[in-house]
Amino acid sequence: MNAGLLAQLHRLAGGRCDYCRIPAAFDPLPFQVDHIIAQQHGGETVLENLAWSCLHDNKQKGPNIAGIDPLTKQLVPLFHPRGSAGGVILCGMVRSSSGGPASVVRRFGSWRSTIPKPWRFGPN
Repeated sequence: MNAGLLAQLHRLAGGRCDYCRIPAAFDPLPFQVDHIIAQQHGGETVLENLAWSCLHDNKQKGPNIAGIDPLTKQLVPLFHPRGSAGGVILCGMVRSSSGGPASVVRRFGSWRSTIPKPWRFGPN
């Protein structure tokens, strides 16, 4: 990946994970570049298909482009941080098809419980 594209991605993400929005400064693990639609599914290495991701979210998502919503048991597309609407099964938050939060799924480890409340997205 060229340095210019990586710099654009960092600016676009604003120093936060594109999925859970945790600031990189609060995560002791390195962030990674994620292909939102994996290369194995035809995803390109272009800004619109890249996300700046915390290690947890990138590993949880993997190459998947859809998942089972735990509330409805329906197959839903995973969240696309560059604008597509749809369900999410990532980052501790499940979004409804309207894009709003539907329910919280516990995902945060013990070190995340020390994050100040404005940045905490899981149960207290």
